[in-house]
Amino acid sequence: MAIEGDLKDIGLGNIVQLFCQERRKGKLQLRQGEDGGTIFFEGGEIVHATSGELSGPEAIYKMLTWESGWFRMTDATTVKNTVNLNWNHLLLNGMRRIDEQTKHHFPILDAPAPSVSDLSQDRNLEGDLVAWFSQAEQVLDQMQTKRILKRPILAIQTLNDLLNDAISFSETHFRTAGTALSLTKALAEALEDFPQTRILFASKNRVSVKTVVNMYRNWGDDPADRLHFMRQVARGMIFTLEAYLRRITDQFSTAAKREEWSKPQEAFLIDLRRVCDHIPF
Repeated sequence: MAIEGDLKDIGLGNIVQLFCQERRKGKLQLRQGEDGGTIFFEGGEIVHATSGELSGPEAIYKMLTWESGWFRMTDATTVKNTVNLNWNHLLLNGMRRIDEQTKHHFPILDAPAPSVSDLSQDRNLEGDLVAWFSQAEQVLDQMQTKRILKRPILAIQTLNDLLNDAISFSETHFRTAGTALSLTKALAEALEDFPQTRILFASKNRVSVKTVVNMYRNWGDDPADRLHFMRQVARGMIFTLEAYLRRITDQFSTAAKREEWSKPQEAFLIDLRRVCDHIPF
């Protein structure tokens, strides 16, 4: 069955992520004005892409810049392979190129030089972020062990600990009173895209997954429904984690430092989503 829509409603990056994570096989046709292109998916990866005279990754990077137009996904036979990069690396490379082009066409005006105090706080924040992400990477490794595969609900509990650690981290690094992110607001925003997160419980600015664990253990319906429900809960938690990490990196006093930290942050979140999407809840 064909799937089609407007690129204004869902960007190409989100479409690629969805189709690859669901391991769909097919042909995605795109059109922006008189320009067009095609991306082929197979086995959870992009295997071929064309747009005009471009093919492979360069065609994908071009189409990632399209903010309007339409798309249509249909079945397709196996095609030649012109793309050898993992889909998330393709998206990261494409986003970096877009950032560079934006800077070139719209140069940032000179901002006031940060104070000695600001620079000192930046160094402290950066040191703490290095430690936090080092620990987070260890957590990511733990979520791929046989222990988690045997007891998948541990992944939700581990993800919950990671989220609460980020909340605690943010509370100690906001420079101006009243700028801390409200957990209630963050969960409400996650609820818009992930309705299953309504089962999460917030108390004293921390998330509890006790209800999620009980529901998992007492699930009596179709296991496939449980798999979908739990993965959506995990996605909503990662969405909330991203909101906190973004607010934390916004505390840097310079745009260059904020941008520098946005890249490893996005790479980590992509890996975290990939791991959670493969846990057999």
